[in-house]
Amino acid sequence: MNLPLLNDLQGVAMDKKESVRFMDRIDARYLFDKSYLEEIIPKIRPHYQLIQIEGKRLFQYDTLYFDTPERVFYYQHLAGKLNRYKIRSCRQVETNEQYFELKSQNNKSFTHVQRIRLDDLSEDISGNGRQLLLQNIPIDVSSLEPAVWIYYHRMMLVNPETRERLKFDLNVWFRWRSQSVAYPNLVIADVQQEKGSASPFKNLMKEKEIREGGISKYCLGLASVEPSLRANAIKPILTRINRFNKC
Repeated sequence: MNLPLLNDLQGVAMDKKESVRFMDRIDARYLFDKSYLEEIIPKIRPHYQLIQIEGKRLFQYDTLYFDTPERVFYYQHLAGKLNRYKIRSCRQVETNEQYFELKSQNNKSFTHVQRIRLDDLSEDISGNGRQLLLQNIPIDVSSLEPAVWIYYHRMMLVNPETRERLKFDLNVWFRWRSQSVAYPNLVIADVQQEKGSASPFKNLMKEKEIREGGISKYCLGLASVEPSLRANAIKPILTRINRFNKC
């Protein structure tokens, strides 16, 4: 995938220590049509640098999410329940870095991520990944099962003054067994920052009247490949996303 707009941003090498530091953060999310990038990128250029790894600026991720057969995590997210979890395996394609991840959010909307490296992605949870869950979640680990594959391209930016991270996920595609749904015009923007720090991107979203909020890729993916699941709480968001797809 080629985005000429990426050439307009100053590049900076990935700082591994900063990557670890941002396992604890405050998150915010925005959804908008991909055409908006042509206006957004020039306006944020003075404030952000584009992270690059081995000269590459756009990266592909393959992720597999796990849930219970009753889709406990899915319904907790839809209900806005705090003290909740996401469990996934992930591959960063260009570097072939693979890891298993437990992401939790507490009752103060503070996100904490625990991650271990994997030799290969699997639809089973075993070894150190299983131990990580046994030590940290109040759910029977043996009840967890793979729920949906999610594929996307990502560009990552950093504000060198505040260390704020800004991620744009594009070309989002969901698959499970015979079901497959793609959203080629959707951009999912995630802001990751320390509490109280300023965000030029958030200010721009406010200026453009794009409201914070949206839907996690996991919930969108599951609602897309399992249409029998209840999704009343996110129907307005799904309608807006489907409108992007028709543009």
